[in-house]
Amino acid sequence: MTYAELETELNITPAMIEKFHCMKTVSVPSAGLIIAPSDIEGMGVVTQTPRYIEEYIAVAVLNGDRTAYGRYLNHSDDPNAYVGIGPGYEMYIIMSRAVPKNTEVTIDYRIILEGGLNDNVEL
Repeated sequence: MTYAELETELNITPAMIEKFHCMKTVSVPSAGLIIAPSDIEGMGVVTQTPRYIEEYIAVAVLNGDRTAYGRYLNHSDDPNAYVGIGPGYEMYIIMSRAVPKNTEVTIDYRIILEGGLNDNVEL
């Protein structure tokens, strides 16, 4: 599925895209991840070490600002991660399955846009 098809399916408007792209991006450290060219679209979050199921790997949104990891998460119909909400409403990237190093971390955008975030994150 292309991004254009996903935007149509989810009724994403140009105004929604503009609002998302105008969000401030903050820098936070996270070991074992890099932002690198993506085979899916533009840039993506890529593992530098193997990752394991239910492993917390990075903060996606902190104090209402997205991090670079949140900004560059790409969509997949078969994602290997999901976003969970912590006790302070921060959003975390959590692996939904184990992956080897040099794997792009992906989420299903539909889940976020439909309000299906996991709000029971225990770190």
